[in-house]
This record gives sequence, structure tokens and C-alpha cells, in this order.
Amino acid sequence: MRDDFLKQTITEIAKGVGYRCSNPDCARPTVAANAEQTGVITIGVAAHICAASPGGPRYNAAQIREARRGKDNGIWLCQNCGRLIDADPGKFTVQVVTGWKRAAQERAFRELVVPGLSSPSEEAARIGSLAASDDAGAQDAEFAARFQRVHAAATNDLATYTRGALWRQIQVELTLKLLDEQGSPPFSIGKLPPALEVAPEITLVASPGTGKTTTVLQLARHALAGNTIVPLYFRLSDVPEGNGGLLDTLSRRAAFGKIGHDDFVALAQRGRLLLVLDGWNELDAAARKRLRLNLDRIRLDWPHVRIVATTRRQVLDVPIGGPRLAIELLSEDQQMAIARAQSGDAGAKIVDDAWRTGGVRQLIATPLYLSALLEGASHGARPTTKEEVLRLFVEQHEHASEHAETLNAVMLGCHASVLRALARHLNSVASTAITEPDARRVTVDALTTLRQQGQIAGQPEPSAVLDVLVNHHVLMRSGLSNGTISFQHQQFQEWFGSYDVEDLMRRSAGGETDSQVQLRGAVLDQPAWEESVLFAAERVSRENDGAVIVAHAVRLALAIDPMLAAEMIFRSSAGVWKAVSADVMGFVGRWHKPGTVDRAVRFMIMTGRPEVAPHIWPLASSTDSQVQLPTLRTAPRFRPSVLGPDLASKVAALPDETREHLLALIASESGVDGMELATELAKTDPSPKVQAEVVQHLLFRRAERHASALLAAAHEETWALVASRGYADEVTDPATAKRFSQERDKLLAAAKTPDERLRLLLNDAASEPGRDAQIVAAIADPDFPVKGQSGTSLHFAQERAPAAVLQGLKQRIEAGLELPFHADDFLNQLDVIDDGPVAAAILDTSRDKFRDNKLTILAG
Repeated sequence: MRDDFLKQTITEIAKGVGYRCSNPDCARPTVAANAEQTGVITIGVAAHICAASPGGPRYNAAQIREARRGKDNGIWLCQNCGRLIDADPGKFTVQVVTGWKRAAQERAFRELVVPGLSSPSEEAARIGSLAASDDAGAQDAEFAARFQRVHAAATNDLATYTRGALWRQIQVELTLKLLDEQGSPPFSIGKLPPALEVAPEITLVASPGTGKTTTVLQLARHALAGNTIVPLYFRLSDVPEGNGGLLDTLSRRAAFGKIGHDDFVALAQRGRLLLVLDGWNELDAAARKRLRLNLDRIRLDWPHVRIVATTRRQVLDVPIGGPRLAIELLSEDQQMAIARAQSGDAGAKIVDDAWRTGGVRQLIATPLYLSALLEGASHGARPTTKEEVLRLFVEQHEHASEHAETLNAVMLGCHASVLRALARHLNSVASTAITEPDARRVTVDALTTLRQQGQIAGQPEPSAVLDVLVNHHVLMRSGLSNGTISFQHQQFQEWFGSYDVEDLMRRSAGGETDSQVQLRGAVLDQPAWEESVLFAAERVSRENDGAVIVAHAVRLALAIDPMLAAEMIFRSSAGVWKAVSADVMGFVGRWHKPGTVDRAVRFMIMTGRPEVAPHIWPLASSTDSQVQLPTLRTAPRFRPSVLGPDLASKVAALPDETREHLLALIASESGVDGMELATELAKTDPSPKVQAEVVQHLLFRRAERHASALLAAAHEETWALVASRGYADEVTDPATAKRFSQERDKLLAAAKTPDERLRLLLNDAASEPGRDAQIVAAIADPDFPVKGQSGTSLHFAQERAPAAVLQGLKQRIEAGLELPFHADDFLNQLDVIDDGPVAAAILDTSRDKFRDNKLTILAG
């Protein structure tokens, strides 16, 4: 008796490699349309890895019948390769053939999801599906009716998960990439449903807050739209305990009330079900064991079911085979699209400002925190300090319904005390991660203190407390039982640590000597505590009588770390400066040497106070670039408020070149305040060159909103200057981009020499229609200079459009024209170029002419 594959199993094996031969030395397509285009020709076979019967190649007597005829024991090959592996089983062992299969599956998956790859698998799979399908003519009416009923129910069920406010806010599709593969390009979630045909099991791995639920709901929506497979969504943390399987739990959902178990079974048997399992990392050990057993049963009964599961990176023991995909953080374009969709121009400004706030830029690349910021702003919460932004994130996270109930049930509202204790420990040891055993010890100490204070009555298990803070707050776990605990972002650690700093500040200002010693030695003198100190200064200085407390800490910091003291002044309320101004200005007078860019200049700029303008303005407005440039770059960010009042009139009185450099440096070296200031001053500047320089620096920093505002008020010549420098590619606004395109066309039409045209063309994007053809024409032009500065533009052209350069040089050779200066760079390249029709033509027909020209150039 032979344990042959079932028809459906053969189809699954073929789909898994895109209907291409799995032999890496062959990899030929095995299906194609016939000559009449009325059917298909198949030259592929599903070969047994371990033989179907005793005496066959690679037979394994230990295999049970189900395994021998299962898809894991099959490999798709062309007929020749199928005979090859059976003719020499000693060479083509189980290990060799299994390796072929695995590599072929990975290749087919990449071809379907990765942009830019040639994809013979996609067309082969399409034709092969037609050949193997039992849907079209052979599909029975009863099954079609079942499919439509389950499809409609799944559509209604999905709607219950996607009707909330958060889903409406995140309509932008997230992107994925292959996990832990360097250089793997990202791809959209829309690519995944077809790829499930070749990879029936996929794991999506996400960092906390990255949007794994949003991603799988988007996947389910795409699958429903394709109408070939039905996704069933399971939030694993909500799956009830018991002996029933996953499919049994669906009967408790309203959408599936009229769907019977037989309907699910019918779809599962034909491979038309997709199980979407969301949140493996949220299950405890017992629940994971139950789910593993349930999935084993499902695979045994219905081996053609598709499965997608989500988890966090630190919990990768998911019982799912196939590729692992990472969910990418939001790109800046995605962040802006979400902001505009939710809050229009106001949302765009919130994101634009957040990009230029240290620490916040990284946070809002995570959908959870971007949504929190936008949601808070929509309800009137407009945070003006970084501390307020972090506080808003934490408050919204804690009050969310999916977190609040568990936090209160387990921690009785005392979770902040444990988080502060962990942050204190991590700051004290200058680390961002703590081992699990140490985390439990810190948690026990915090719980003991809470019990002594009467905040809690019992002694919660520390592991259970950490589990809650990982699953429902801002902690994350790396590894399993012996792994490490850390905060999702270092900024959260520093924010929770700031409450210890606040306590020390208050007690030190109240006269406690021990607290002052501890504040000076263990906090202000330790770099790991710096951001916590600044968060505390921001928060306390804006409370009643808080300015006096922070002023006391600033005076202590002046003697320990003046730059920290300066940053505390900048991030505190005006009341702190009022209390310490006399001390600080006296300190500056003793430290600064007038006319020099010393460390005192860095200190003054970091304070951001306009009172230091008499020291800073002469340096910033210097006509000597060796003074002006280091002045504006000495601090991590230049703070233009230190230039003092009446800045518009002072800037207007400067020479053109000095004014140009100053405004450009303010735009490039400052935060949002500097970009806004440079924009407003440049709007009324009489010099188009000054305006163009500021626009260029704004676009370089991706501050398109500011650049567009300046261009709206700019001189006509400013547009031409910016267009000639090639920064038009940085603009996404359609109206602005159109104007730049018109200016480019004018410049090209007015160009007097082919070299001038080439310089303009090289500033265009490669996607600009006709760019390469015009580059070829410019280089091949008989008037193109062969000496002088042409070598510089030709060298730049080599980097931007090498194929067009080679084509232009080829045309010059064929026309008998002299080659430009530096063309020998390209001659040297020809010895290593081995692909491309232009290079091949040059090598075949023009090598002697090139060498003759090269000798002429070298002799000259």
C-alpha cells in the first residue's frame, strides 16, 4: 500500500513554493497556460521526502500514515528533479531535500511580499491555482452557500473590533519586514494575504504599543476583501478557559449565532479558514499549554488551515511555523497621515512640533503614544513641556479600559510606587534593564513599604505584580523566566525616577542636610539622573511655591555641573529665573571672557535667557565665520531667545552675507522656535538669496510646513534659486511641487550650455520623466566642454545617473567626439562592469576607441 498525497495536499505543497521546482539549481516554473490559453500545462510533481511505501527512497518505517501522506513530507519538484532525487537517495538525503524545500518556501514568500523583487511565483501560483482549484466549476452550491454565510458573519464580527475611536484614528496601514534580517526591505500589510498561500503559518512580532492588534485587524480586512479565505479573529486573552477548542468559542459571539460547527469544518477542510491569534505573549503558562494542544488538534484534523499569530519580541515560543515578521515603527509619513486624518492641520502641527522635541520624536513612532498625544490634544490637553507629554501618555495608558480594571484589581492603584522603585534602582546603577530576580527583590521592597504605610493589606506575589505591569503598563520583559525587565522607553524610566528627585528637592529646600547631601552627590553629580532632574524641575517649578524649591536645586547644580543647571533654568518656569538671575549673571561675569566662544557661551545659550544677549549677540552677528559658526553650534541646540529683544531690526541691519549665514544657522541649529523665527524674519528679507538659503535648510530638516510658509511670501527669484539647487524633491505639497516643476522647466530652457543643463538635470529625482534622456543628450552634445569644470559635473553625474553617462559617452565615441575631462574614471569602471546593455555595447564595440581617448587625455 502506498501512502499517496491527497489532492488538496498536493495543491498545498505546490503553493508553498509558488509552483516552482524546489531544487535550487533548477527553480523552473512548473505550470503555464497552454498554447490555446484554454487550460494549463503542469510539469511539476509532489514528491515524497520519505518514501510512500517500504523499499522506496528515504523510507522511514517510524512514520505514521498521516505523517507520510502529510504536506510536511512532500516537496514540489519538476518531473526531471523528481526522478533525480529518487535515483540517488544516498546523495539526496532527507536533510538535503528538506533544506531545498525550506529555502524554496522562503524564496517564494519573499517574492510575494518584498517590493522590487521579480516574482515568477505570483504568476505561477495564479495559473497553478486555476489548475488545482475545486472552486470554479466543480465547487458545489452547498459549499458556496456555507462560505458566504461564514464570510458575512466574519465581516460583522470584525466590525465589532474596528468601530472604536482608536481604530478610526489609525487608518494608515502599518508596514512589516522579515524579522532579524539585515537589509530586508519593508512591505505593506496588503501583501500578506496572497503570501499566506505559500506560507500557511506566520508570526507577527511587535514591540509594546507598536500596533500588533491594529495590524492583524488590517490583515483580516484585506483577507475578507479578497473573498477567497475567511479570517476568524481571536483576542487570546479573552478566550475562556475550558476544554472547548477555539472554534467552539465562536458560538458565544453574536455575529456567529447562526453559524454551525459544520460550517467551520467545511471551510477548514478546504483550506479556506484563517485563524488570527492575537496576543500570545499575554497568556499565562497554563493557557499557552491549552492553546498548543488545541492547535495540534486543529492541524491534525484540518491540515490546510492558515494561522497568523502575534506576540512580543521577548516571547517568541509561539507554536507556529513559517516566517516571522516584525511590525515596523511608524515612518514620518505615516505619523503625519495619522495626525492629519485625526486632527487636520492642528494634528500636523502637533506632530511637527513633537519631531523636534528630544525624546518625544522617538516615542510617537509608536502608534500607542502617537494616539495618546493626538487624543489628549483633541480634548484640550496641550502639553507645553516634555514632562507634561510623558505624564499625558502615562495617564491615558492607565485610564484605558483594557488596563485600568486589572491595575486596580491587582495593585489597588499602587502600581506607581513599584514603577518608581524600579526606576530609582535603574537610575542608581546607570542601567536600563534589571534581571528578573533583582526586579522581584525591588518589587518586594516596594510592596513592604506600601504595607507598612497601610496602603495594602496582603503581600502580592512579586512575579504576578511584574506580569501585570508588563501586560498593562509601561514595563517590558526580554526573555522568559530568567530574562530582564525594562521600561518600554528610557524616557518612562526617567519620568518615574523624577518623583524621587522631586522628593529630595523638597526636603533639601526645607533644610534637611542629609537630603541635600544625597541630592548633590547621588543625583546632581550622576549623569544617569540628568533627565529625571529635568522632569522634576519642569513639574515642580510650575506648582505653587515650586519655583523656590527648584531655584535651590539650581544653585546646588551650578557648583557641580553648570550645563545641567543651565538646562534646568531653560526647562523651568520664569519664577525660577527670577529667583536665581543675580547668582547666574554673577557666575557668567566671572567665567566668560568677552569676544571668545568659550564654555560660558555654551552655558548662556543653554539657559535660553534673553538677559545674556549683550554677551551672545556680538558673537552670533560677527562677520567672521570662524566666530559666528561655533557660536551657533556650541550648544546641543541653539536657543534664539538669547539674542535678545528687537531681533528683527538688529538682523535687518546686518550685511547680506552675515544675515544669510545667521538666519540659515538659526533655521538649522535651533529647535522649532528657531525654525519659526528664521521663517518669519526671512519672509520680509529683501534678498532672494537669504530666503533661498533659509528654505534650503528648512527642507533639509524636513520642516516643509515652515518652508511652505516662507515660500508663500517669497520673491519670484527665490523660487528659481531653490529649484536650481534641487531641494524641490523634498516638497510633498502638490501646489508647491508644481511651481518648482515650472521653475525647473524655465531654468532648463534658459540654460546656455549643455554643461549648465547637466548641472540642473542632476538635481532632479531619478523618477523625473525624461531626465536620463536629457542627461544623455547633454553629455553627447558637441558643445559639451572637454576641459575645465566639466569634470566636476561629470563626476557628480557618475553617482546620480551612471547608465545615462555611459550612454552619453558611447554616443560621443560613435560620433568621433573627444571625451570630457575625467572620462577616464568611466574607462576604469568598464573593466568591472559586467551587466547592462549600454556597458556591454561599449565593451563589445568601443573599447579600443575608449583606450585611444584615454591615452590622449593622459598624454594631455
